[in-house]
Amino acid sequence: MNGARVIYGPGAEVLSVKLASDFSSVQISGLAPDTNASTVCKLVSDLGYLVEGSQVILKHLGQMGIIAEVRIENPSFAKDVIRKWEQEKTKKNKDLSIKPLTGTSGNGATGNRLQLSTITCTWHQASRTACLRYGKNFAADEAREELEKNTILGRVPDCSVLGHHPGFRDSYYIVYVSNLHAKTTEDDIKILLDGWLCPDEITLLEPTHEYSDSEAAEIIRGLLQSKGEVESFQHQAIPRSNKVKATATFVDRDIAAKAVRDLHNTYVEALGRTKIFINHVVSVKYNVPTSITSALKQELDKLSKDIWRSGHVHLKTYPQTDPSKSYTAMRVFGENLKSVSGAKAQLEKLLTGIVVMSGEAPLWDPSFLKSIALAELNEIGRTHKLLVYRDARKFQLLMFGGSVDGRSSVQRALIEKIETLRKTQHTIILSSQLLKQAMQGGMRRLKEQFGEAITLNVALNPKTITFTGPEEEFQQAQALLVNTSHDQEIVSSAQTTEDCVVCWTEATDSLHTTCEHTYCRDCFASQASSASENDIPLHCFGSEGNCEHVFSIDELKAMLSYTDFETLLQHSFNIHIRTRPKDFQYCPTPDCPQVYRLTSTGETFLCSACLTPVCTKCNVISHEGMTCEEYQEMNSEENKLFQEYKKEHDVRDCPNCKVGIQKSEGCNHMECMHCGTHICWFCMKTFQVSEECYSHMTRMHGNYGAGFE
Repeated sequence: MNGARVIYGPGAEVLSVKLASDFSSVQISGLAPDTNASTVCKLVSDLGYLVEGSQVILKHLGQMGIIAEVRIENPSFAKDVIRKWEQEKTKKNKDLSIKPLTGTSGNGATGNRLQLSTITCTWHQASRTACLRYGKNFAADEAREELEKNTILGRVPDCSVLGHHPGFRDSYYIVYVSNLHAKTTEDDIKILLDGWLCPDEITLLEPTHEYSDSEAAEIIRGLLQSKGEVESFQHQAIPRSNKVKATATFVDRDIAAKAVRDLHNTYVEALGRTKIFINHVVSVKYNVPTSITSALKQELDKLSKDIWRSGHVHLKTYPQTDPSKSYTAMRVFGENLKSVSGAKAQLEKLLTGIVVMSGEAPLWDPSFLKSIALAELNEIGRTHKLLVYRDARKFQLLMFGGSVDGRSSVQRALIEKIETLRKTQHTIILSSQLLKQAMQGGMRRLKEQFGEAITLNVALNPKTITFTGPEEEFQQAQALLVNTSHDQEIVSSAQTTEDCVVCWTEATDSLHTTCEHTYCRDCFASQASSASENDIPLHCFGSEGNCEHVFSIDELKAMLSYTDFETLLQHSFNIHIRTRPKDFQYCPTPDCPQVYRLTSTGETFLCSACLTPVCTKCNVISHEGMTCEEYQEMNSEENKLFQEYKKEHDVRDCPNCKVGIQKSEGCNHMECMHCGTHICWFCMKTFQVSEECYSHMTRMHGNYGAGFE
């Protein structure tokens, strides 16, 4: 329920709420094929936690052994066990691995598991810069154009021209050539600039560092390892670029978060102050009925292309090879939390399906529960090249795949099928006057005359009476409802045991409670759905509201439809959360239903629905890198005034160290006096040296700024 595990008591009263953040889990891999739950319990107890067999899930991998998952109600369990395991593991059990599992969200086959312990790390390969001197401006420009049309040792050079004018006759021009391979020589450059384009002088600056890609990767791995244990690490050069990208998985997602927080956008001194860029790999896994993934193949293929194009998010489907299993695994993953969240929402919208509607309500009829109906639904789906999925729990039909026209045809066919079954049904819409007449003897007269053919629908708005039978008898029923000649009989206001305690007429589709009161089924559902804070726990309304019987969960489940029962539980849960604002809050993302528990320590809650990180003390989107006090100070009135000043005077924060910088004059190349980062004031992109910044401004913005063309 809204990302929580809820225990309900009598009257649908919430007794306890357990959130995913109240639990923690570990996965133990490398176990022998004959491992059982008792063996796992003994292993975990040796690490300081007593667990029961019911808290252990074993997954058999054949000859590859067994994987065990252990989950207990203790947020610190995973961290404590892993820390102690790392301290005590020996060569004897070196094949065992224990790592944390991020909690799951959702339910049933389409529940998802979020994984956040993997990061990507990108850095520049070793490179060098060349300075080419020319006496004439046009020669320097021609040389720049010629170099940019070619590659030097597999790299496309970045070039810019800067003029020097110490005196009228002493002017010269320098072509700065960056992004060169570390092993570039003067001859590699001269071979492209023969004849009159050959420079007067070539100066090659020292490479940024002398390490190969593999050697540099080991240095990066060491940096990551300094933040916590790295479970796996792979690297490769990015084709057609001067960058290397590594993927690293930590044993704990908190360590991964710390690595991103501490190392992203920082300089590595050992690699000549090369900057590294680190991002989380956000991954969400799903198990989906194979019938649904097959029906959605075309939509899933299109979604896969769209989310990669728009946000570099991957969608991967793992085909099911075991015919005995009816589910297919899927994974959404990427490096940008917002992009993955958007892709996740799009995928889950597809997996939700399209409800077959009749007007404003889901189309449903008890006949759909029959086994023969399932075959008919499958046949209708095959005819229109889509899947009609029967959800017997929620009493609704879902459509997956197919075209818009196909879905419309299916919906029309199903509506026609039900209309055929209901062709003898007629409805009387009750105005306030007709409702009064119905309550003052009209319904009694109709029931006496037509029996089960009459149904009062008090749960609808407006309320209605349904009559099942031929048109002529329906006309008689309408006349009988308003026929006052029958009112000569004295109708007692006292209820009989067969009267509904809500509408005071003879109960239709009657329900009998253990406290010996009677309800119309629809009246009971209406009262349950409209229960207020003071009505929970839900009790009987009999004896003119004086009955003190509280309905058990089993009674409520028996007397309500699945949808009405779930609605009551949700309503009770909403009341419970709303009346305890010091204990629970909803995720701050608009329309997100997830709930989290407030803490005094300001721990970060990662919403499993929208992937938004939330500070559980400040109740805002996580202010990672700042304490709660610092965040609150930043949002004080004084700080708001300072932010207004920064906006009015174009004071910007250095992208690297966040110190405020104000530009008063000069070109748009800025250097932070605090950390030494070179900044393009046009777009705030950062560089290691000024030459790279000037080259970027020429290439991307056309000049260095107003007055410096």
